[in-house]
Amino acid sequence: MAVTPTPTAPAYVPPLPAHRELRVTRLGSLVFVTPVGPDGASPAGPSLSVELCHGVVGLADMSGLAGGAGGGGGGGGGAPPPPLPGSGPPLTAWAVLGAARTPAGLALALVTRAAAVGSLRGAPVYRVTGTAVLAPPSMDGDSDRYVRLLRRALDPRGAGGGLYFSHGADLTRSTQAAAAAAAAAAAAGPGGDPSPAAAPRPLHASADPRFFWNGALAAPLLGSEIGPHPGLAPFIVPFIQGFFGQAGPLVLTGGADPAAPDTAVAITLIARRAPARAGVRHWRRGVDGGGAVANFVETEQVVEARPDWAGGGGRPGAGGGAPPAPPPPPLTPGAWPLCPHTSLSATTTVRGSIPLLWSQAPDMKYKPRTRVGPPSRADAAFAAHFDGLAASYGGEGGGGGGGGGDGAGRILAVNLVNGHGSEGALAAAYAAAAVRYAGAGAVDGGDGVGGGGGGGAPEKAAAALAPAPLRLVPFDFHAQCGATRYDRLDGLWDAVEGDVAAIGCLFVPAADGAAPGKARAQAGVVRLNCVDCLDRTNVVQGWLARRALGLALASARGGDPAAPLEAANPAAEAAFKHLWADHGDALSRQYAGTGALKSGFTRTGRRGVAGLLDDGLKSLARYYLNNFRDGTKQDALDLATGGFVPAPGRPSPFSPQASPALPLLAALFAAAVGLSNAKAAACEGGSNAKAGRGGGTAVAAAAALSAGALVQSVALPLAAAAGIVWLVFRNGKKFVNRPQLLPEAAAPW
Repeated sequence: MAVTPTPTAPAYVPPLPAHRELRVTRLGSLVFVTPVGPDGASPAGPSLSVELCHGVVGLADMSGLAGGAGGGGGGGGGAPPPPLPGSGPPLTAWAVLGAARTPAGLALALVTRAAAVGSLRGAPVYRVTGTAVLAPPSMDGDSDRYVRLLRRALDPRGAGGGLYFSHGADLTRSTQAAAAAAAAAAAAGPGGDPSPAAAPRPLHASADPRFFWNGALAAPLLGSEIGPHPGLAPFIVPFIQGFFGQAGPLVLTGGADPAAPDTAVAITLIARRAPARAGVRHWRRGVDGGGAVANFVETEQVVEARPDWAGGGGRPGAGGGAPPAPPPPPLTPGAWPLCPHTSLSATTTVRGSIPLLWSQAPDMKYKPRTRVGPPSRADAAFAAHFDGLAASYGGEGGGGGGGGGDGAGRILAVNLVNGHGSEGALAAAYAAAAVRYAGAGAVDGGDGVGGGGGGGAPEKAAAALAPAPLRLVPFDFHAQCGATRYDRLDGLWDAVEGDVAAIGCLFVPAADGAAPGKARAQAGVVRLNCVDCLDRTNVVQGWLARRALGLALASARGGDPAAPLEAANPAAEAAFKHLWADHGDALSRQYAGTGALKSGFTRTGRRGVAGLLDDGLKSLARYYLNNFRDGTKQDALDLATGGFVPAPGRPSPFSPQASPALPLLAALFAAAVGLSNAKAAACEGGSNAKAGRGGGTAVAAAAALSAGALVQSVALPLAAAAGIVWLVFRNGKKFVNRPQLLPEAAAPW
């Protein structure tokens, strides 16, 4: 059983840190990755050696070849070392992403540029801004294509956008999971000996495989020729894809006690995308046989708060007229262990595609046809998905560490799809599957805005989520809120308030006892979805996070949880909105290729004409990307996340694909000819009409525009253009950019 976080932050056992600066030297097919010491010149340990052609990974002593470190990367000075014979200048890297197998050997992926974005559990966090892939020196056609796909998957300007890493903190684990692990490490084993869990572990050894984005790329290093050698561990860094943003410290005024000092607050927002069933908008929908859903993302909002004595003349004394104590250093976001005066609150929600067997493959229509698989084959996958959620987000140490308490966490699923049309069919199938999984009481009645009424939050919390482990609340977002009436989300809150209160959040009060409230853990999770799990989901997820922030601030400094944030501090309000808008845009770019729709509301709190126009432009861009670019992007992601593993002797998966460019150009040419002829005929007819008024007759002018000439020069070209366009869209599936590595994964039934 997992261990519940203690009332004060437990002693934190940091992981074994990874190497922070690497010098990469290549000699033919041999690559040496050497850690650079603090002096910026000498090696900090043995080098990682990778023989690209044969895929042999090991350790090598490069101390005799070190003469300095390359510039850039993780800091350090000194002159660069002399290059090995036959090699180019050394390359400085921040981290090793891993290696991908191709028929020609291994392709080694490195991070060459990164930007600091904040701190988590006392360690800096970086966003990847540049990558390099070192390929075998000689490659056949397929190997070259695989390497190009890998480079595309890791390109920060495209499919590799939103990659984050830390040399000293595990980004794949939520705060609650980290707190549970720390509590387990602090617990004593039999005979009073320290728990074995207290020993520091390599970063990759404690990573949550659900969000270890480069887990497949790290596999060739973990399964190297020399086995799990401890010398390899510092080279393996778990990456996440998603979002990391931090705001603070922000000073909030007010509170329950007018004499109390202001409150310093830091907000950290982390999104972790699952590599299982990873992909793009229309080529990955629904659930696979193992319960993994498309576009599954865990989002965690962490709020650190403590009194801000700097603005109030120092901390109060111990009493008896003692002078004020000097204020502690300013609140540092992401510090660990927590300052004794700091409280921490963390709320985790998830999003993911509707966990049914369904597909929506592009066919050049604006809304592709939705196909739903047979329930008889979907029920096992549906159950596997929700069983996994319940186990991962249990009440004791959930969030990647297994359940506790009564053995499982509870799930509130909010379904935001339309109640009619193809989305309505999905909604009905989702509700039917939930009933088969958890019983008739699992699905909220009506449109999802009338359930859960009566009584206040405590009464609702007492009645919520019993006895079913799943409650599904349908809320037709478009019918309820339309294009601008987002104030109607209050009706959804009436339906889910009790469930949200029952699930709660992680709260660690300040060790000095200044903050009210008791320690608690999150006991379950809220799961959100629309069709894409992007735009409507972003709005509702940010709206719920706003309420969670109010609760966190009330726990830290007292006061009304429902008090508007803008009343406490407009700067904090703006920071919160921008964090969540950036979060939604990042997740949308990774799945759909553009920023999120409706992001204007998240960023400004208003929905206007400018936002509607912005949504229209993004929708057009999505149409183009989804139909004509995303198949190749899907292949790149399948290769990088391990869904497809090339092997020598395997038949080539690549084949030529038809393009609509030529037929559409022909249609455009035919239409231009027809319109040009129509214009010429109209001008000729006008000239003849004028001539007729000067001495001719109107009949002669009309005769000049004979019906036969019009048909031949105007109608036939326009009809040909329309026919070509009709044929292209009629056979749209043949003209879209399709994935070729795992084409069957779009409809896994």
